[in-house]
Amino acid sequence: MTRFPVRKLNLLSGYDYGCPNSYFITINAKNRIPYFGEIYNGEMIQNTLGQIINKQRHLLFDQYGYLKMDVFIIIPDHVHAIIHIVGNGRDRSLHHQNNLFGVLLPHLTG
Repeated sequence: MTRFPVRKLNLLSGYDYGCPNSYFITINAKNRIPYFGEIYNGEMIQNTLGQIINKQRHLLFDQYGYLKMDVFIIIPDHVHAIIHIVGNGRDRSLHHQNNLFGVLLPHLTG
């Protein structure tokens, strides 16, 4: 059985993160390894995994009409996003299918 490290939860206790609001999200690659590309001459060059993330973020926001994207930045070892949940934010009909987090899950810090 794999043991995962005990981490501090960065969530507000009792807050419903599914309710309409704006959220700043950072997803770090496991061990901060630059899985998503490299910086060359001051520009982010996405590798295959970085390109998959970029494609999946478009699919994610197309699939979930209650999500709106403000900023989405892929950096070699992490991703930043500012997203907005609009409306009732409760359309869970396709929840967890083909989403960005499913693509990233094997590479997340853990």
